[in-house]
Amino acid sequence: MAYFGGYPSRAAILDEVKGDPDVHGYCTVGNILWFIYGKLIFCNIMSKTGSGNWGYKPLCESEQPVYYSCPLAYLDKTPEVSPQWRQKVREYHAKAKRRFEIGHWYEYSHDQVVRITVLKPVCGRINGDLYRLDRQNIGDCLTT
Repeated sequence: MAYFGGYPSRAAILDEVKGDPDVHGYCTVGNILWFIYGKLIFCNIMSKTGSGNWGYKPLCESEQPVYYSCPLAYLDKTPEVSPQWRQKVREYHAKAKRRFEIGHWYEYSHDQVVRITVLKPVCGRINGDLYRLDRQNIGDCLTT
């Protein structure tokens, strides 16, 4: 799909979507604007251009966006178009809800092991160095 630009602000993109009578719900997660248009789930990937203007690239569920932060409620309000994408959305939210325990060891991306040391934000030690961790990359708990 095309890229639509020339907006003076991020808010201008949001206002355009909010003002459309065919939009039945919207929310932002970072610079991703999720909304239901008609009976389909869309996401606008918003970005600021080098000239200071804002723009977006719209993606529909049928295009299987590589973003999975779509609100779960939107899945219940629309007919299923891409079962694989919806499964990844559910997995994303399941990982986001996970609770970790300080001192426990977990698998981490790229075959590493991390020991959780702080919960908000989630931080841990990998090979002695402290890192802020991406919840989506934390695997199974190795401590019982």
